Amino acid sequence: MRIEMKKHKILLYNVEYCEGMKGRFLEYLKFWRTFHAPAEITSSLVNMIKSFSPEVLGLIEVDSGSVRSGGQSICRRLSRELGMKGYFEHVKYGERSWKKLLHYVPILNKQSNALLALHPFEETKVEFVRCGVKQAVLCAKVRLGGRDVLFYLVHLSLSAAARKKQLLDLAHIIEFGRGNYPVVLMGDFNTFGGADELDIFLKITGLDLFSRFPTQPAFRPTRQLDYILTSRDIEILEYASLPVQYSDHLPVMMEFVFRDS
Repeated sequence: MRIEMKKHKILLYNVEYCEGMKGRFLEYLKFWRTFHAPAEITSSLVNMIKSFSPEVLGLIEVDSGSVRSGGQSICRRLSRELGMKGYFEHVKYGERSWKKLLHYVPILNKQSNALLALHPFEETKVEFVRCGVKQAVLCAKVRLGGRDVLFYLVHLSLSAAARKKQLLDLAHIIEFGRGNYPVVLMGDFNTFGGADELDIFLKITGLDLFSRFPTQPAFRPTRQLDYILTSRDIEILEYASLPVQYSDHLPVMMEFVFRDS
């Protein structure tokens, strides 16, 4: 008789700074939301995440305390209201050459990505790919079901040429740091050329792409930009986009168990 294994749930969401756009062109004319995001979007986001109860949450484009969010870190608010003890956020831009200037520009210097978890992170660090503007790779180790898991969170370039180079750097970061741990890589990969852009990366790392479905724009998805990729010691039970429109992206949810050793 097979022993019932503990299931684990992950949620990934590009929240677009809680500005409340669904991806329609005319919505982006509401430029004032860059300076004042609707408060109800964040409240709705909190309630939505609570309803799915993820153990680990990856957030792309989260405001870490600019005037747009009223000076509050959305990530800290979510951590507090969701009861998540693991908390890790970092500005998404590179820290060398002219890109370090973005860390001093109001609003831009609070444009972050974040990882949250029900359990405290055992380790956290930031790595950087070498090209593009969005270069930060968030890395965190968290214990799930008695096993340490390495999580990586990324937001790749809008440029296809830069993405190709970033993926090679990312493969190196993961291969150098993974050891024998299960690996989960998630984020907004901006693969406007389709999931085939990841083929070489997947061959190098051995990570799996479980499903192909569009996640953007939220009101009528036609492009798959958001992914949760896993190492092969993870067995995916459920993988789905969620019909939630608080951003121009759809969130992605994954439920999994660890494969028998």
